[in-house]
This record gives sequence, structure tokens and C-alpha cells, in this order.
Amino acid sequence: MTDSADWEKTGPTWKRHAEQVAGQSWPAGCLYVVATPIGNLGDLSLRAWEALRRCDAIAAEDTRTTRALLDAWGIDTPLLAAHRHNEREAAGAVIRRLSLGERIALVSDAGAPAVSDPGARVVREVQAAGYRVVPLPGPSAVVAALMASGATRDDAPGFAFAGFMPSKAQARRKWLDQWLAWPVPVVMFETPHRLRAALMDLSMAAGPDRRVTVARELSKRFGKSGRWRRAMPSPGWTRTLTGNRGSSCWWCMPTSRRASRTRTCHPSNAGSWKRCWRNCRCATRRGSAPGPRAWRVTGCTPGPWRRHESGRRSVPAD
Repeated sequence: MTDSADWEKTGPTWKRHAEQVAGQSWPAGCLYVVATPIGNLGDLSLRAWEALRRCDAIAAEDTRTTRALLDAWGIDTPLLAAHRHNEREAAGAVIRRLSLGERIALVSDAGAPAVSDPGARVVREVQAAGYRVVPLPGPSAVVAALMASGATRDDAPGFAFAGFMPSKAQARRKWLDQWLAWPVPVVMFETPHRLRAALMDLSMAAGPDRRVTVARELSKRFGKSGRWRRAMPSPGWTRTLTGNRGSSCWWCMPTSRRASRTRTCHPSNAGSWKRCWRNCRCATRRGSAPGPRAWRVTGCTPGPWRRHESGRRSVPAD
């Protein structure tokens, strides 16, 4: 059967479902939080299409990105800017329009608004003003990543979503230490221009036995995912990820309790016990007196460490 024959057969079915969705309840004076495709435009649901078409205005994170989506689906609804830098003003504008009985849709560039994206403040202030908020579920990079990872089971469905990594190196290392201490799979995002530095910090924080998976463009034709036991991927995978324009999704499997008490020295600290002590504190103590001879810098070998009695810094365990 040809593609044209398939469409002639299924076209009436799509039309019937679209008419059923259009006939559902679409109350006025309501904020519709709509999930949009994370890469593949075909992932937009019928309810999302009807909401974007029916609403009086769409509050978008980036009006240029959203306009491209609307043009692809033949939607000409006006747009309002609602990003992280004007979210307070955008919330006020949305509430004023809701008071007039209008329907407003809230979208992000991709995926679910207010989930590691702007929009949460708009939702809170709309609810505080007494107006209804209706979520329209759809594509999610977090759920897609978990579906492709096999990281969870029906008897152990827990996971932690950490969002985007901090941009500063010191804050990123502290952030990784906090999240990787969780005894469940941890899902996180990273942008391509910070990928090399993030991979280096992850190799330091994760240790040698943690399984790490990175995926990009999961909903597109050339989507790809890679898995490795140690935190550093192969050079080929690093080039593939850094050449990607979009953000990548990472998930780290939990490690054993014994392995979670170890820490890996950053490669830039090798050869200097002082720099290792200040930055990573993963040197192994050999004597009681501080100094180069009392410490053995382990390079990339993890060493146990503990919190100092004063609580102000970490020191290697005896």
C-alpha cells in the first residue's frame, strides 16, 4: 500500500479525532500549560494543537522558536514573551488577560514548561490570583531519557531529576557531589559548549565504577546514546556530543555505598599535593605531619575522605 493510499484511509480517522478534541471542554479565563516537541515536530499532540490554535495568546520562552513551531502546524495565535528575565512582568500580563476571560497558553522552547524551564512563577502567580491552570502533557526529555536507559524497574521506579548543571566549575563540582550521593539514578542536562569541562568534573565525582549514559536528540532521526562504565567516554563520543547544537541528557546509575565514599582526583591536580589538597582533597595520608612527604598524590585513583572535626573542610581518612 502506498503512502497516499494510507493517508486516504487514515485521513478521516484523524479528522474525526480532531473534531472530538475540539468538542471537549475549553474553559475561558484559564491558563493552559502545554508541552511542546523536544525536537521532532510530529510529537505535538492533538490536544496541544487545539489549545495553541484556540487560545487568544501564547506566552513563550522564545517567540522565534515558538513561531517556527506554530508556522509548521498552521497556527497564527499571537505570542507574548515569558522568559526567565521578565517572568514577573509576564505573569502580570497573563493575569490581566485572564481577568478579561481570555485563554492563555504557556509554552517553553521544548518539552514541558516550568520543568527545568521558565514558567513556574507564572503558574504560581496565576494560581494565587484564583485562576485555573490546566496542564496538557506531552514530550519530556527526562522521561524519554529514562525510557531509553533501562535505569529504572517496576519494583524500583525511583529517580532524581537534577536539571541543568551549574556553569561555574567550582559550583558544578559541589553540585555533582550532592546529586551523585543519592541512591537512585540521577538525570541531568548539559549544554554542548560546556560538555568537555562537565565530563571532566563528572569523571572526578562519579568514580571508576559508576555507569554513565549520555543521549542527544532522542526524538530525531540521528538521535544517539552512549554508555560507559567509567565516567569519561571515548574521544569519538566526546566529539559527537560537543558537535551537537542541542543540550544532551545524562543519567548516572547509583553506585555501592563503599564506592560512594571515594573521590577521584582531577587530572589537573596530579603532581602537586598542595593543589590536590585544596581542590580535591583526595590524597592519601601516609604520616602525621603535613607536607609533601606525608601525602601520596594518587592522580586519578580514588581515595577515601571524611569531614574534618571542625566541619569547615574535608580531610582524607586515616
